[in-house]
Amino acid sequence: MGAATKVTDRLPNLPKDVRAPITSYPPSMWADAFTSFSLDDKVQEKYAEAIQELKQEARSMLLSEESTTIEKLILIDTLERLGVGYHFEQEIEDQLREIFRFQSQDTDQDNYDLFTTSLQFRLLRQHRYSVSC
Repeated sequence: MGAATKVTDRLPNLPKDVRAPITSYPPSMWADAFTSFSLDDKVQEKYAEAIQELKQEARSMLLSEESTTIEKLILIDTLERLGVGYHFEQEIEDQLREIFRFQSQDTDQDNYDLFTTSLQFRLLRQHRYSVSC
């Protein structure tokens, strides 16, 4: 067989004009309900205010002097896992810098369980702090 032969020439039973069948899908039960959905300006403002209040509450929890190291680590982990950590980047960095700086002076560190130790290790490593195993 020469290099110039086509695949269809080598398969005699194959129809010359092969096309995918045209399918007809039933209309969606949702129709265009979500494409034409829009919120009222008052509702959007209300949501924006609620979001700002929640962000301020989370920020105050993060900066609280009363929180223990483990509470701050859990909060940072939760905020990042929820995908809203970018709202608090500076606060998270400040808290992790303090945790890293005073890591050797932390008296509670001897009482940390495996979860706390691994969470602290992972968060510090994720934020590019040099922590040994």
